[in-house]
Amino acid sequence: LVPSGVLYPHITSVIGNGVVVNPETLITELDMLTTRGIDVSRVRVSRSAHVTMPYNVALDRATEASLGDAKVGTTGRGIGPTYGDRAWRLGLRMEDLLVREVLRDRLARVLPHKNRMLEALEAEPFEIEALVDQAAAWGERLAPHLDDSTWLVQSALGRGEHVLLEGAQGTLLDIDHGSYPFVTSSNAVAGGACTGGGIGPLQVDEVMGVMKAYATRVGSGPFPTQLRDEIGAGIAERGREVGPTTGRPRRRAGAGRRSRRRCCRRRGAGRAPRRGWGSRAPRSRPAASSAPPTGQADGRRSQGSVGARSGLLPICRGSAGGSVAGSG
Repeated sequence: LVPSGVLYPHITSVIGNGVVVNPETLITELDMLTTRGIDVSRVRVSRSAHVTMPYNVALDRATEASLGDAKVGTTGRGIGPTYGDRAWRLGLRMEDLLVREVLRDRLARVLPHKNRMLEALEAEPFEIEALVDQAAAWGERLAPHLDDSTWLVQSALGRGEHVLLEGAQGTLLDIDHGSYPFVTSSNAVAGGACTGGGIGPLQVDEVMGVMKAYATRVGSGPFPTQLRDEIGAGIAERGREVGPTTGRPRRRAGAGRRSRRRCCRRRGAGRAPRRGWGSRAPRSRPAASSAPPTGQADGRRSQGSVGARSGLLPICRGSAGGSVAGSG
């Protein structure tokens, strides 16, 4: 969850409104970074970002189990159900965790419905008071990090700083433009940076795509050029092709020119640097750290997550120096 720019003390890392946030995961990451001597005081989380609750995780896993061989192959982290709650206007947002009464009201409205779904899937239901206590503790811990992410980004642009929105999911996992239904639950193309980061399309100066010399995929779905031989095994070993979240081995295939062209067009990518055979292919790269020098003396930058894990790097420039960055 935490953007890679947190490793650089001059960057403000912002998790935008388009991200669905599991507070428990976020707190674990912040604690891990702190124990390694990394300052996390500049990490900001949008107050409007939706919360992945324990029942979302339970529904994700129970639904996948019920589908058997037809399962989508999700990570089981509750991402799809959380985006579903957002669309149904039943979701909880990060700001809801700050007021216990509001939190209880929100849960009282949604929990009976969720418990009926869980029982139908032969999964355990949840008790409202236990969830209220857990979520309120999350809110107390994360309160110093909550902010208006759109205001942060727009203010940075107004000061002439750069905003870099980075992501790490492929075009064909986009909910609209990917190989549906074997996709993620958000828009992973470059346009998702606008809605997830609080910027207008005319504020984007450049879109830079990132690709490997071959194709990979985690989970189910069509993959007609999948390499099941020793070449594919060699790619997996040299490229360390394992899903960072689930530990599942990535499926490998040759990358076709037609699909690359299609992806670049849907993103509007102007540049496309490649990662080679031996790359680690991490979830996100600290691209903000390699931005060109800016005109401001302190060279401030900030980085954030916009929601769509996208493999895109939309770059927004202000009128002067300084820089801000964001990730998807």
